[in-house]
Amino acid sequence: MKPSTYLEVICMPLLHAFEADPTEISKASSAVVSLGQFADYLAADRNISKRAARKLIRAVFPQFDLVSDIANASKHFELTDPQKTSRPGYSITHLKIGKSAAFTDGTFF
Repeated sequence: MKPSTYLEVICMPLLHAFEADPTEISKASSAVVSLGQFADYLAADRNISKRAARKLIRAVFPQFDLVSDIANASKHFELTDPQKTSRPGYSITHLKIGKSAAFTDGTFF
């Protein structure tokens, strides 16, 4: 699957579902996990390393590492490899469910 197709048919519907119901943790998790895998699709399509693909994505979307780490922390108990994350030690235990979704500026009640 082409990266653009992956974004269109997998990521965007999940993001829209989360936007429509921003307090639903399962929708947030699905959206970040799908986005976190985008580097794999880009790397395969361009025949480049995942590291190079991540660098290309960060040039357009600087928060990609955070999204990717949140996705990985939702799949693994703890992120431990500093080669793969800027947040070694980040864990599923750091993910908290708040009272409500953030406002558009990222603040909470």
